Amino acid sequence: MKTFKVVLEGSPITIDIDGDRQPVRFVVTRFVEAANIEEAKRRAMHMVRTDPKLRRSTDGWQIEHMTVNVGRAEEVPANEAPTVQPGFAFYPLDETAH
Repeated sequence: MKTFKVVLEGSPITIDIDGDRQPVRFVVTRFVEAANIEEAKRRAMHMVRTDPKLRRSTDGWQIEHMTVNVGRAEEVPANEAPTVQPGFAFYPLDETAH
């Protein structure tokens, strides 16, 4: 198995920010082991869609209807993969992540 770094972008979801429900987009990086880049993309997308923290912070039906796209995917040395997956970065719907 090879190790891949996959950056995903998703929207729209509504989360609680300082006690106020707000629609947001997110960006998140996932490190996965896979045979090839296509399998890595599928695994990373599955990880995001089933992430318990994301499911707890939004309405469950939104997870099923949100759009998740791969922004970038590349093979990396296995020692570059962190022990714990990075967290989500949320930003307003009208802003870009870049």
